[in-house]
Amino acid sequence: SKSIYSDQEKHDASSLPAWLLSPAKFSWNHVREEREALTLDDQMNMERDKLGMNRYNVNETPDLIATSFREFDDALDSIKEKEAYETALFIDPEYVESEEFRLAFLRADLFNIPAAARRMVKYWERKIELFGPEKAFGR
Repeated sequence: SKSIYSDQEKHDASSLPAWLLSPAKFSWNHVREEREALTLDDQMNMERDKLGMNRYNVNETPDLIATSFREFDDALDSIKEKEAYETALFIDPEYVESEEFRLAFLRADLFNIPAAARRMVKYWERKIELFGPEKAFGR
């Protein structure tokens, strides 16, 4: 079969960098050994990173979470332009008002309530922008 590349675009192995030609030196045993060499704190931080959790220590007490939810609702009420959020709330209030969903925004902004509320409003605006109103409100 004929190549889609011209003869000028063909390269032999000698023109490629050595690192590209060397076999991969990856092994799960190596990963496990490196992980075991970490301190417990570093291992926990690695797990948090892997799960998308923040390393900053916000002590999430039940009282903080309950207070934050009340303040979060107030912050959302104070935002004037929030048509996409209000549409989502109308279509699927169980999801939009769920603790799990709202907590994700609070955690993303380290419980900075006004920032988390703005993030949620922006989330719905962006979701409509990317997927259109027909698909934006599905889970």
